[in-house]
Amino acid sequence: MKYILIISLISLSIIEGAGSHSGGHHGEEAHWDAPKYEANKKNPTHKSKDSINKGAILFKNNCASCHGVKADGKGIVGKNFKIKPTDLVSMSGKHKDGDFFWKINTGKGDMPSWKNLGDDKVWDLVNFIQSLADNDGHGDGHHGDGHH
Repeated sequence: MKYILIISLISLSIIEGAGSHSGGHHGEEAHWDAPKYEANKKNPTHKSKDSINKGAILFKNNCASCHGVKADGKGIVGKNFKIKPTDLVSMSGKHKDGDFFWKINTGKGDMPSWKNLGDDKVWDLVNFIQSLADNDGHGDGHHGDGHH
């Protein structure tokens, strides 16, 4: 009976771990995706220099400690997490705006919900994150279909 309990607990921990967020697409765990209807949400905020600059300031003040000043997932606080923060530079342009919006608003694990910032500021953050692909030569940041 003791062995059945141990096997059940091991199986349960494996199943629970299968749906966890992967910090940066390193393949350690399943990737965290927004529900399709959320990922397909249209960004109402024009991707202007003004919006991107606002997003950059919000990122520096709220996100860089975990995601890194270069948005590469290597922040001072984040390096201590079991699941490392996402490398947003590598994600930029590969996910839809709605996917980033939902993740920022929802949070998961060590990533808190930033819903309290308000939709306008979260969309500015999305525009900033998507602009990182522009700086890396990957296009306009809006061609992603949410898959890798």
